[in-house]
Amino acid sequence: MNEAASHIVSIARRAARRIRLARGVAGLAVGAAVGGAVAAGALGAALLGWTTAEVWPAMAAVWAGCAIVGAAAGLARRCSPAEAALHVDLTRGLKQRFATAIELARPPRADEPVARTCFAQALAVLGDRPLGGVSFWRRAHRPLAAAALAAILAAALGMLLAERRPLGRMSAPRREALARAFDRQASAVGAAEIRDALRAASAAVERVDDEHLAQLLDDLREQGFEPVELTPEAVRTAAALLPPGPSAAPGEPTAGEPTKPTVADGPAEGIDRWVRIYDPAYRSAAGSGPDDERPPAEASYEQAWSAARLRAAQSLRQGRIPSRYRTIVRRYFSVDE
Repeated sequence: MNEAASHIVSIARRAARRIRLARGVAGLAVGAAVGGAVAAGALGAALLGWTTAEVWPAMAAVWAGCAIVGAAAGLARRCSPAEAALHVDLTRGLKQRFATAIELARPPRADEPVARTCFAQALAVLGDRPLGGVSFWRRAHRPLAAAALAAILAAALGMLLAERRPLGRMSAPRREALARAFDRQASAVGAAEIRDALRAASAAVERVDDEHLAQLLDDLREQGFEPVELTPEAVRTAAALLPPGPSAAPGEPTAGEPTKPTVADGPAEGIDRWVRIYDPAYRSAAGSGPDDERPPAEASYEQAWSAARLRAAQSLRQGRIPSRYRTIVRRYFSVDE
């Protein structure tokens, strides 16, 4: 093979490599678009409550798998020098001079006078930059645009899912800790209705059921019980397992701070002067009693009642009591807003 023929073949092979690379990128984009569409569908189903919200790991694997398969399929499509030469001819309008030269570059025809003439014409029209102005990425434009749209759609649905279903984006260890926290609360509560609701909340966390959990927490709040370890706001935002309580006015204690009683009323006749503390929020009101005759989990009636009145007044000021219960809470505890 003479020098002109070798140069012609070299140019065609360079063009073939670029075409193959472009096919790989286009295949990757097609795979990413398909994976993004599947991910968007799964996220939409989770958003509607048709499936679990914990879909991110699976969707990431599907997305990556589709992209890899698409790229491999694109790279597997080889491009011959003749096909590459024809692509260059069509792109640059060379009237198949390059493709004809490639066909004649195979021995023994490469040394024929007609072949040498074709080589000279092809090299002349190709110029110093034989592949300049040749578009190799035209077929990848639409797949890349489709992949970008699928990614935007999946990201938008993912953000909505993260906002509405925070349990789904919490890690499994954090959900387990959250469920255990509700179980601990349930074991410390004497009221059967509240205990059952707390256990149901633990089960809802294990099922990654945000709606049921939010409903249970709202029901607990309406009953006057709110787990201090996990406020509804913290669960809905998945911010932390032990969030601080709602902000209070200067000088007022927050929901997680020790409550210091300021008012003491005595119990009615026949009522035990010692009460057992179940809610951790009132543990600070408990004491050992005179001469350590009572365990720390119990407190005098005066201490417990003062702490309850102070907490009721604080909850009323912070708007944590539903409107339909505010009057009865004010009257029962004899407090003002």
